Formats: sequence, C-alpha cells, structure tokens
Amino acid sequence: MGGNRPRIAWLVLAGTLAGALLLAGCGDSAGEGGNPALADEDSATQTPGNDSENQSEGGSGGATETDGGEAVPETGIAPFEPHWGKVGVFTEATTCQRCHRASPEGATPAVMRYPDADGADVSPAGGWGGSMMDQAFHDPYYQAVVAEEAERFPHYAGDIEDKCLTCHAPMARTHAHQTGTGLSGENCQLNPDGCFRMETAWGQEHAREGVSCTVCHQIQDDGSLGTKEGYSGKYSISADPSTPEIFGPFENPRGTGMANISGYTPVHAPHMDRSETCATCHNLYTPTFDLEGNPTGDEFLEQGPHLEWKNSRFAGERSCQDCHMPQPEDGYATRIAVRQSGEPQPALPERTPFHRHALLGGNAYMLDVMEEFREELGLRPGVEEQLEEKAEQTRAFLGNQAAELRIPRLERSGAELLADVEIHNLTGHKLPTSFPSRRMWLHLTVTDAEGEVVFESGAVDEKGRLLMGSDPLRENCLAVEKPEGFTNAGCYEPHRNEIRSEEEVAVYEAVLGDVNGHVTHVLLHADTYLKDNRIPPEGFTESGAGFVPDTAVAGAAREDGDFNRNADGPGSGRDTVHYRIPLAEAQGSLTVRAELRYQTIRPSFVEGLHAEDEKVGRFKAMYGAMPPAVEQLAVMERSLP
Repeated sequence: MGGNRPRIAWLVLAGTLAGALLLAGCGDSAGEGGNPALADEDSATQTPGNDSENQSEGGSGGATETDGGEAVPETGIAPFEPHWGKVGVFTEATTCQRCHRASPEGATPAVMRYPDADGADVSPAGGWGGSMMDQAFHDPYYQAVVAEEAERFPHYAGDIEDKCLTCHAPMARTHAHQTGTGLSGENCQLNPDGCFRMETAWGQEHAREGVSCTVCHQIQDDGSLGTKEGYSGKYSISADPSTPEIFGPFENPRGTGMANISGYTPVHAPHMDRSETCATCHNLYTPTFDLEGNPTGDEFLEQGPHLEWKNSRFAGERSCQDCHMPQPEDGYATRIAVRQSGEPQPALPERTPFHRHALLGGNAYMLDVMEEFREELGLRPGVEEQLEEKAEQTRAFLGNQAAELRIPRLERSGAELLADVEIHNLTGHKLPTSFPSRRMWLHLTVTDAEGEVVFESGAVDEKGRLLMGSDPLRENCLAVEKPEGFTNAGCYEPHRNEIRSEEEVAVYEAVLGDVNGHVTHVLLHADTYLKDNRIPPEGFTESGAGFVPDTAVAGAAREDGDFNRNADGPGSGRDTVHYRIPLAEAQGSLTVRAELRYQTIRPSFVEGLHAEDEKVGRFKAMYGAMPPAVEQLAVMERSLP
C-alpha cells in the first residue's frame, strides 16, 4: 500500500458536478472460479433487458474499463485543507495538535511516547489521524448509502442528509443549526428550522474534517447521555463562542496555556471516560418507511453497540474507551502536552490513566479503499501513511481481541468425521456489530495426510463472495419491490447449528426485513431483523436489567441450544457449530483447520444499491476494483491420527 503499490488506473470522464465532483457508474463482472452451484454472491443484479447473470446495476455509466476489467470513474474533488481556522465554537484539529502531539524521538523527558524516549507515538494527534473518525465524512460507502436513501425517499432527502451528517460532519451540521445559517427547507419535512445538506457540506472544510477534537471534547453531560433521549446524534454542545470550554478526564487541568493558544478553557469532565458519551452516535434509531415511501411511525434500531454493551458483563468492568482507546499499558503515565515547538514541557504533571486516541474499530477495508483512492476522494496530502498504519493497527486489533476458537470435539464415527467448533466473542458487544452490512463466518477445511482438501465450507472467490447454497445476489432478493409470491427462501444463509455439506456455511450477520417481512437492503425500509445471529457478548441475556428488546437475537438462533448458552444458562457469549462430514474415500490422518473470517461490507449490500446518483456508481467502481477484504479474527487447527 502507500507508495509501494502501483496505483489502480483511473480514466477521465467528461463533465463535472458543481465544480466539486466528477463521478460515474460502472458495470461489475462476476469473477471466475469457485463452484457456480454454491452461489452466495456469484450471480449479480440483472439490469432490464440484459440477460447476463454477471451484469450488475451501477449509476450513470459510460466509463471505460481498466486493465482489470473494472470501470472506475475519475473525480475532480479538491483536496481537503486542514488549516481552515475556527467556525463558531469549533476549531481545526491542527490547533489542538500543536501541543497534543508526541515529543521528538530522543527528547527527555519523553512525552506521549511508549515505551521509552524512542518509542511509539501514542499522542492524540498521532492516534486520530487516518482513523475512521478522521475520515467520517469522506468515507465513500457512507456517501453512497446517503445518496441511495435520499434518492429512494426524495421528499425526505433533506432530512436524511441532515440526520446522517449529524455524526459524520458534526461540526458543520451543529454550527448550521446553532446559527441558522446554511440550512435548506427543500425536501425537509421533519426539521422545522431547515436541513443541513450534503451539497453544502462538501463546500465546508469543517464538515470534511469529520469527527474532530472539538466535537467529542465539547459534548456536555446534560442528563441525556446514555439514554434514548441522547441517542441517534442528540448530543448537546454549547452555542456560545465567547466562553468555550473543552472537557477532559483529568482533574485540576492546567488551563492558561490552552486558553492562550486555542481560546478554550479546559474543564474536568468525568463523562469523557464513560461509554455514555460514545452512545450519542453509536446507538442509532431510524424511522421506518413503507414501500410507498411513507413513514409508518415506527422506528428501527439500525445499530446499537452501546446497548449491547449495557447488557453484558463488561458494562461493570470496562468502557468503550478501554478497548477502542486503549492505554499503552496499565499504569502508563505521561504529560499530555508539549510546547508549540514540540519540545517537552517539564512543568506539566504526568497523567494516568492515559488513553490513546487510537479509535480502533473493525473497518480496515475502508481504510484500504480510502488510501488507494485518496487523491480522487480529495483527502488531505500526506494522509496515506496514516491510513496505512491505521489499517495495520485495526487488523492487529481484530486478530488479537475479537474472538477465539476451540475445537473441543474431533472424532470419527463410522463414515463421518465429527468436529465441533466453538466461537467465543471476546468483545463487549455483538460480534460483528454496528452497521448491518458486516458479516462473520466459519471457514473450515479438512485435509488428508497428503495435504489434499477433502472438505471445505466457507470458501470465497476472488471477489470476496461466499460460496454457499443460498444466493443473496439473486435479482429478486436485491429488488426493492418484490414480485408477487416472493419468499425470502435462499436470499440469505440460515443460522446453522449443524453442517453436513460444503454448501452449508455458518454465517453470523444481521438481515433486514421491510414492513412486508421481505429481505431488504434499503435502510429506511427496515422494520425488523429477519435474522440476527451475531454472537452476543458475555452476560447478554433477555432477562438482564440492561436488556433492550430491540437488541434481541432474531431467527433460528433463538432455538439453538448452543447459541449464547451453556450448562449454566444463557449469556455465554459463545456458539458451537457441529460439523458432520462424510469422509468418502479419505483414509489415514486428517487435519481440521477452522478460521473465523469477517467482512465489513458484504457484496449484497453493494449490489443492493440501485440509485443512479454518481456517488453510488463511484463506490461500486471502487468496490469492484478492490473486492472486500476477508479478515481473519481467529484460527484453530487440530489433527486426528
């Protein structure tokens, strides 16, 4: 990645979009390889009048294909300029980074470096840069999804964009509503004061900076944190720029220097260390619309990591910050600022516990995409190294802290091999969690003494598509309006307690259903979960004090005696899959390898984008050029003589 990898070819298209964007749709050809009878995402959406199973719908087309067979549009987005100054109560991140950065290598005393003077940069400036928080606005999948929903519900397009920008461009959206400037009443029915629109956000650098320092550190503890009244982006930030305060977790803050340099007065605020602050954006309820585009009055929990955490044993043991902003080590102490020159300021006290602003999550793939297409997405110059480093950190985080596997049973029984695989969720929320495009599955292979594969469940092709009996990319499964007589059969892999063939795969995912109970990929059509067998965290029970019915397990997993249950009852945070594998002619020793795999964006969520907006076409092109990465969360191998 970065400068060591050849750039994907880009092709120039005619035309511009309001002087800011040049975007186009493309076709996506299904790749060769794999067993065509095992069809997850092996067949794509058919466009009207096209009989080819390997053509998918894009946006407005016309781009020429690259050497790799993928048509990728070129854009004309101006690079983000990080030195935009101050707008209302918000200030550019570079102001904070003048002091909240690590001291130079070798400086004494070492400030925000670990484990010693020559150690890693663990400063807020070094952690935030290149994170998904940093790039919350520029994320091309986010941009495509917003465009899709706005085109699907045109009368509410302003409301949709305003709501999404609340957490993806919080400085600009908050400032617009605080001052009443830059708001539009067009297609804005739910916001009486007007809506902050995506087109406006593209022209504001404080929108493009994403989730920055002076957002999180100005969220007030107004009594709504951690309650439904504070979820879905309902944070409170003071609108008075004359006396701005910055909240931090440490007592007795030294305020003179910060006030002189930035204009903010630091204030001790215990809520900065609590999960409730994260809940403002990481619990999201959305309204439900029927198939005619009308709101039903119901709401749907699109994602709820914080609610899942509240109903786990971790709620009394550790916060969101403990895992996603980890300390370099227990007891690590450091000064939290340097002089503007970068030299240490010995007069400052050392602080502990010190949480790195690593902001680690589960989206290494999108960091890869943004690094590859950084110029076309208009990212700031020099961000590629930060994106690459953050992707590496994210993969290490996923591989070390997400899950563990066991194979507690492995034996022959007549002509069958019996293998039990147990998954243990190590996180404080469902695995996987957050946006419903994410999925996890077991890839299990059995090899004989010569190393030949005699059984494989959970393989993927070169496009990142699972090979299995169900076909989520079947045209009717992806259609917004289903034909008469439609059933969900075959549109997603059912929950598996027992697996007997290679076509069956243990897939852990959330499957959305509309008001008719049909599978949907339109977020605002979501009314229920047809399937939600994402593995809950330890301690998650439906009788717990923290249980919210919206987070309940859905589908066949509810009847699985191994799912989140053990001999002591519910709340194990585990699932066991029982493999009953026909041995056929296999003789001699056998080796079973189980891998727990994960994808951020499963292919059906991309093929389920139907809008003709250029941002949809742009992301489909990027996704086709860089198929979804398959991450490995855990692995276990065991042999049978």
